[in-house]
Amino acid sequence: MKLTPYLLIAAAVALVPAQSQAVPTYDDSVSGQISQVATNVALQVYNDVNYSQFLKFNPTLGTLNSVTFYVDSLEVSGSIFFDQGSATGTSVIRGFTGDVSLWKGTIGSGAYNGLASDYDSADSSALTVTSHTLPTNVARNNSETFVLADSQSLLTSPLSFNVSSGDFTGSGSAPTFTLNVGLNADWTQSANPPGFDFAGVSPIGGLRLVYDYTPAIPEPSTYGIGLGVLALAAVAIRRRNKVKA
Repeated sequence: MKLTPYLLIAAAVALVPAQSQAVPTYDDSVSGQISQVATNVALQVYNDVNYSQFLKFNPTLGTLNSVTFYVDSLEVSGSIFFDQGSATGTSVIRGFTGDVSLWKGTIGSGAYNGLASDYDSADSSALTVTSHTLPTNVARNNSETFVLADSQSLLTSPLSFNVSSGDFTGSGSAPTFTLNVGLNADWTQSANPPGFDFAGVSPIGGLRLVYDYTPAIPEPSTYGIGLGVLALAAVAIRRRNKVKA
């Protein structure tokens, strides 16, 4: 699948939030497979981000057999703010983990991709904090900013989702995927309400949509035309050889 002008136009007019405008690259080097890969997709913690830059499968290439969506990577960096406030007692912050939720299309639009209502990955291993030695106690009327080491992965391996039941054949943009990144604190609660603020965390995702298909078989008439051309070429060569003789 080559990057034709209509593909460029479709990608340009897609209306998506600015943070999800990473345009995918296309790879059709594997026979019977087309991959669309989007890197450095800016996501948000506890906010839905829609990604709709993937394009549908061109049916003239053959028969689409299956569609798989991958979250290949999900990295976070930045800082987490915690305010104990005036709550009586002390909160103990032991660590942080993360997860990602994938929704079936833009929420409320009905543009479903054949997914369950959402999917939560297993919590990752503990994220590394460079500013504190954990556990850390936060007393009444105190606050702390926990700085995360740069580019930590929330995934132990890529997540894959079979979305074959969605509407992925035709022209224009494929159905929208909506992702939501969550961060979780391992802590003993004394603050009421909890005083975590994750606005300082920047998640970056790597997404991929793969079409597995059976390439189209040329019509018998196409073979006939090809054989006819070869026959004419053979006749021309014979005549030329006779003239030389």
